[in-house]
Amino acid sequence: MIRRPPRSTLSSSSAASDVYKRQHQPLTHYFIDSSHNTYLSGHQLHGSSTADMYRRALLSGSRCLELDCYDGPSGDPVITHGGTLTSKVRFRDVIHTINRYAFVTSPYPVTLSLENHTSLPQQVTMVNIMKEIFGVKMTNATMAESSSLTGYEFTPEGLKYKIIIKTKRARSNNSNLQGALLREEAEGRAAQAQKGTGGGGGDADDVDDSPAFETSKDSVFLDSKSISKELSEATYMAGVKFKSFSHCAVLPHYAISSIDEGKILGWATALSNAVVACGPYKGSTSLSPGISSRFAGGGEKSDEDVKRSAAAAAMAAAAKPIGLGMRFFLRVYPKG
Repeated sequence: MIRRPPRSTLSSSSAASDVYKRQHQPLTHYFIDSSHNTYLSGHQLHGSSTADMYRRALLSGSRCLELDCYDGPSGDPVITHGGTLTSKVRFRDVIHTINRYAFVTSPYPVTLSLENHTSLPQQVTMVNIMKEIFGVKMTNATMAESSSLTGYEFTPEGLKYKIIIKTKRARSNNSNLQGALLREEAEGRAAQAQKGTGGGGGDADDVDDSPAFETSKDSVFLDSKSISKELSEATYMAGVKFKSFSHCAVLPHYAISSIDEGKILGWATALSNAVVACGPYKGSTSLSPGISSRFAGGGEKSDEDVKRSAAAAAMAAAAKPIGLGMRFFLRVYPKG
């Protein structure tokens, strides 16, 4: 987990006390201590928005903070909970606070999740403010594009004392993301055409195995008229509309999707139910290989075997996101 070192009296020989020091794996291999609606000090609908809440979040160990950005008066962007009676706080004041406290309790990267509702001019103002205050600590799109999933530069250790900006980029600034999406769409059209002409069913792995996670078919990119070139170039972690886990598998390692905890709980329940339905198999400790080998010889199966085989297939499908989560960012936010 990426957060501040534990305040523990455990001896240096204790494995638990050393976990936080193991920061050389890809960034996607870690749970990251995150904060939702960080700016609010009270009620979600009529509370106060303050810069001090960012200080408190950072000092308590959070390494991912949320900033809901809106146009402010006189070209000065603000942070607030849109469509509510909550108060506003200046974007500049929040960035000053983050800069002061970002690395007090931990040297590992801090991610700023920007929910962007600002006009193009105020987006440029936001970028200028962050560059002015964060200086060399600020990462950008070029750094993300030039990194690799297994490279040192994509580890918590390699990103020490860095500020990561996470938001959507404009279409024109998503060459790798756009290429991956276009390839996926072309393959999908080819598969549909093959099915329509009776050309075969294809591999089972090509079928989307997570229908419960499907969302709208909206573009994963913001229109270039909605987001500035400057903000796109300052964005390290590129936000992508979540469709399914199969969709995520084709995206670059620095892409990220946000989903609510209700969907994650639904997936976990499905996996748990599949494990229970499978029941114990003598001589096997894995999720599916032992089950598939049981039926490798063919022959008739009992009703119970058929049920367990179906449950095993469901469990393998439900477990697939675990491996995907090792190479792709998922941000889980509170339901409701």
